[in-house]
Amino acid sequence: MPTEPRLMTNEWQAFWLAVGFLTRIPMPVHINYSQKLMNQCSLYFPLVGLFLGTLYAGLFALLSLAWSPLVCVLLVLCFHLSITGAFHEDGLADSVDALGGGYTVEKRLEIMKDSRIGTYGTVALVMALGLKAALLLDAKSIWLALLVMPAISRITPLLLMSFMPYVTDPDKSKSKPVAEGFSRKRLLASCVFTVLVAAIFSLWLPGLWLAALTAVVSVALLWGWYLQRQLGGYTGDALGASVVFCELVLLMGM
Repeated sequence: MPTEPRLMTNEWQAFWLAVGFLTRIPMPVHINYSQKLMNQCSLYFPLVGLFLGTLYAGLFALLSLAWSPLVCVLLVLCFHLSITGAFHEDGLADSVDALGGGYTVEKRLEIMKDSRIGTYGTVALVMALGLKAALLLDAKSIWLALLVMPAISRITPLLLMSFMPYVTDPDKSKSKPVAEGFSRKRLLASCVFTVLVAAIFSLWLPGLWLAALTAVVSVALLWGWYLQRQLGGYTGDALGASVVFCELVLLMGM
């Protein structure tokens, strides 16, 4: 019997470790950090996404009492960048800089590790944020899009981690401890949770499940194929970029 409470404690810590990994939200519990716990925490990426989506949707509803939808969407995006530390957007900028400016695998990885942002990354970041705002404003239900988008998009990096090799220096990336030893059973649990989220909210927006499936599968396959050709696998920055790409494709489908 003592094994069950210990398991619950480990999963509770794994959830909050996932929150701390993906956001700047202070963790309210003590974490007994270990390599195994870091591996386990990726199970909760979609759940953390739903938590963030709830914050975004609630903030939008509150702000909409005073301002126009455009102002509200831009303020929610500012809040998103602040609470996540632009974690995935940084990955997008670094990935585009590396893949656009490097002519060999070694050079691409070198550029990707550089903390400075270049022209390719800047353009990609501006266009991605602008397109995200425009698509949110075009959505049939802005609050619903803000709610489900973070949860559904965060299953994509888990698929890439599970089926592709890691190709950069583990000492230079935060994502390596999460990726190493990632269990297929935990991937299945994350996929089931994401499918349930899409299915439940399809009651309010018919076709959401199809848009979600299309976004996740198309980005995982196409981005994964491109990364395999250009790098021979994925990097932490590439995982962040996959979340941004999945959000945009999902919004286009919605």
